[in-house]
Amino acid sequence: MSKTLPASPSGPSVSAPVSASAPSPWASRADRRQQREVKRLAVLSAAAQLFNERGFHATSLDDIAARLNVSKPTLYYYVKNKD
Repeated sequence: MSKTLPASPSGPSVSAPVSASAPSPWASRADRRQQREVKRLAVLSAAAQLFNERGFHATSLDDIAARLNVSKPTLYYYVKNKD
């Protein structure tokens, strides 16, 4: 079954396949929670490794972010602070 959607108010129509049995492309709430927990544990693991290598006070959030190849604000999404 196809549903016709306008591409733009004045442009041509575009057909998009719609199937009642197709799985949703969006993750379920439980899946999102699980993915977030996996990432949070990765942050904690990287932090623990750096604390062991450099010491707690010598390790910055920038160091942890660099180890994970993410931005520092991303870390704050998963943990509140270095403690």
